[in-house]
Amino acid sequence: MHAIPGSEGYFKYGEWLLIWVELENSGQDQKGSIEVRVPGSSGTVVYTAPVDLPTNSRKRVPIYVLPNNFSREVDVQLHSESELLAQEKVTIHPQLNNTYMIGLLAESHGALALINGAKIPADRERPLILINTSLAALPEKAEALESLDTLVINDIDTSQLTHEQKNAIELWVSQGGILVIGGGSGAQKTISGLPSSLVPFSPEGLSEIQELGELVSFSAHRVTGETEQSRVENPILVPGPFLISSGEVTGGQVLARSGDHPLVIEKQSGNGTVFFVALDLTVSPFDAWNGTTNFWENLLSPGANYPDWIPPDVSSRQQLAGQMPYTLTNLPMLDLPSTRLLVFWLVLYILLIGPVNYFILRWKKSLHLAWITIPAITLLFSIGAYGLGYALHGTDVFVNKISIIELIPGDQANTTSFIGVFSPAQRGYEIEVSGNGLISAMSPFYNPWDTGMPVGAAPGRELKLVQGEPGIVQGVSIEQWSMHSFMVEGTDSEIGSLEYSLQYHDQVLTGAIENNTGQKIKDALIFVNKSIYRLGDLEPGQEIQVEFPVSDRTNLEYGPTISYLIFQDQLNQPNPGGSPAREFEVKRQIVEALFERTPTYQFSSTSRGKSHAGVTSTPIFLGWIDESPPVVTVRNSEPGNQTTAVVVLPLEFELPQGKVVIPTGWIPGELVQTPLDGGTCGEPGTTSVYLTRGSGTFDFSIPPKFQTLQPEKIRLSLWNDSGTLQISPEIAIFDWASESWTTLSGIQAGINMIPNAAQFINHVGSARLRISASETGQGCYFLAIGLEGSIP
Repeated sequence: MHAIPGSEGYFKYGEWLLIWVELENSGQDQKGSIEVRVPGSSGTVVYTAPVDLPTNSRKRVPIYVLPNNFSREVDVQLHSESELLAQEKVTIHPQLNNTYMIGLLAESHGALALINGAKIPADRERPLILINTSLAALPEKAEALESLDTLVINDIDTSQLTHEQKNAIELWVSQGGILVIGGGSGAQKTISGLPSSLVPFSPEGLSEIQELGELVSFSAHRVTGETEQSRVENPILVPGPFLISSGEVTGGQVLARSGDHPLVIEKQSGNGTVFFVALDLTVSPFDAWNGTTNFWENLLSPGANYPDWIPPDVSSRQQLAGQMPYTLTNLPMLDLPSTRLLVFWLVLYILLIGPVNYFILRWKKSLHLAWITIPAITLLFSIGAYGLGYALHGTDVFVNKISIIELIPGDQANTTSFIGVFSPAQRGYEIEVSGNGLISAMSPFYNPWDTGMPVGAAPGRELKLVQGEPGIVQGVSIEQWSMHSFMVEGTDSEIGSLEYSLQYHDQVLTGAIENNTGQKIKDALIFVNKSIYRLGDLEPGQEIQVEFPVSDRTNLEYGPTISYLIFQDQLNQPNPGGSPAREFEVKRQIVEALFERTPTYQFSSTSRGKSHAGVTSTPIFLGWIDESPPVVTVRNSEPGNQTTAVVVLPLEFELPQGKVVIPTGWIPGELVQTPLDGGTCGEPGTTSVYLTRGSGTFDFSIPPKFQTLQPEKIRLSLWNDSGTLQISPEIAIFDWASESWTTLSGIQAGINMIPNAAQFINHVGSARLRISASETGQGCYFLAIGLEGSIP
């Protein structure tokens, strides 16, 4: 047995790590399992995969584990039914989540090693790690790629990728990963095995060119002086010719070219980005050019800032999972009996203990026995009430499932399910989960030394998670009236899809959406920022027209959250129990967890990189269905079931030719420099700053889908938490042409127009604004920008 960790053993806190286990059996037939034990403060989780080894066989088995933050090695064991057959310790390297990790998939690295000298992002450098990998080491599940920020593929035959590996890369990119594809003489074989959705260029041959044109200006870097910045280019001194891949651009936009030859192409794919570079990334000019590190900085820095408000020791999946145990405990069995039943029971009790008891005792001439009959009747009714409640729910094992279904291209869905098993008695269970998803334990409290075992678990207890189809959870022990929760992550190809076509014109989103999921989607809606367009219920096969007026993002920044706005009518309805109806409160908590508290879901594909934070211009479809994978079975039991499943789909749209108005709030931005006396404010990740003294600087990145716009005016929205501006702070915008700040005059609360927009937007689509405090104008300020211009 030989165990090989994926990504050289590097992984981010709270993310999955793949371990490939190579097995060879030269003896008799063996049936057993591979086991990886991860100890924690509340018990040990055992990740296991069954294996069948006939005589003279070799197998390569993947097993996925979630090590602790403090793990430095894991123990991989091969067990037969009765003994330990082999054992190997594997060294692993946990990293903080603010580490920028780049996987290199190339036969030779050459100039790729120079990426180590890059500062990504250029303004707020993150720790950087380069990881060497191979085709064989790539995982077959996207979850094991989540630790990577970028994957670089250069001069390697991707046709050798398995179908599962291709799907994993495609899903990883759609969830926010960055894929960089190298060209040159190896472009054909590098592209040959990649999914078509990830290929922005069709290579047709090779060309030799003497000049690299815009590559030099694309790779320029900025030098900050005492009062201003200057842009410095590093010329390519290596003599040509340079061998590039020539062909046809099949998607995206060209960032740099030389004459008619595209050199750098960018393409959005879901929430992620694909770059194609026509040159071989390992050779000239990159191996002898002072601008190589600047090239990588400019290519990867946009959207790469790790937001200050996101803790670096907790992954997004952990943040989302940490909010679900409480929501899972919101069970229907906690509902009180009907008011009529309670009134009937109370009236019956009053009648028996009062008039009936009195008249019977008087008839028997035994009124002196009332001191015995009254307590007896009270005791009997108490026992009866307890018995009634026990009969209704007291013996029920109950499975509560919350599923988040993200529809992705190719009629697939990325499903994340949170499952709680409620037990009315102290006992052990074995749980079966359909499909081939990855199962992990959940805990309501984050603990870096924990494995997700329930709080209060007995020392030495083991929870075994069997990977395969189906997955099995063994060793589940639940206290009386308690719940054990776990999480399942995977993909599903049977849910179906939503077909749609949307156009944006005159600040209205129009088009049609068709429900091809095979299920009724209830309470469907589309929202952008805090604007909501309700579609109602969608029957299977139904097509509905969309006409969604969208507006500038303004002072709603300090108003109700999107989770409240979606359900405000239901939440404000009177309820006999005095609290919102259980169904709507559960749904509100799910939306809150997704779009207000979890970075991966909170911000979408408007900028590169999984860690980007800012407002979004991507409309989100959201609706609810009654059934979702996986199917959960409790062996030797017939539990009650409840499923709450939300369908989520980011919607793309087309822009027409002619005049276009992009509302404020549709250009993502982030605070890159905090004031001397102040800091962040408002909702996490939004473009808000609290000013007392000093200045705050924001960088806004125009999404690729808007970069064909020829900008004429910048729309600036300015608000503060009081709703009015008694004294306006000083607002300045950076002029990239003169490399100096231009102070804006006459700025007021609301929408302001800034002319001559082109000079304030650089070649990669960035705009920079600075807000400075006045003497008496302190407070929390919100800025957002939009654009006015035309598309030729």
